Amino acid sequence: MLLSLAGASPIIDVIGTIYEPTGQPVNGVPEVSPIIGWHVNVLTQELPEELQPFEVFPESPVRVFAVEPEVVRIPQEVSMGQCRLALFDQHSIETDEQFFALTDMLPEDQRARALLELRTRPTVRRDSPLVLALGQSMGWDLDALFVYAGGL
Repeated sequence: MLLSLAGASPIIDVIGTIYEPTGQPVNGVPEVSPIIGWHVNVLTQELPEELQPFEVFPESPVRVFAVEPEVVRIPQEVSMGQCRLALFDQHSIETDEQFFALTDMLPEDQRARALLELRTRPTVRRDSPLVLALGQSMGWDLDALFVYAGGL
């Protein structure tokens, strides 16, 4: 079946979804999940322009598996629980005392409000002035921290 791969020309024959085993077979039937990407036959000897932005495996341009380059999405909001677990895992902030003491890094006139925010908000926003200030004062990579927290 000839399909368009993000506007591709008809020199790309999209075969369909590829599945990979994800665990031990149950009653002889393997558990599988789809691999994100496209299994395609390229109907020319050269890789068409439409596939240039993709990572292509194998190098042979005739029969390939094409996947979009990994795009890391940075969550803009995580739960307070995800935030606390990420800080525990990545920065050894284990206790409530250590967590709330983060506000000590802020200017004195901002500490009371920041402490109230940490105690009462159910979520943490990446663009919050408190998060930005703490990230800067502690030297944290906030993007990496939010990506990690978003995966918890």
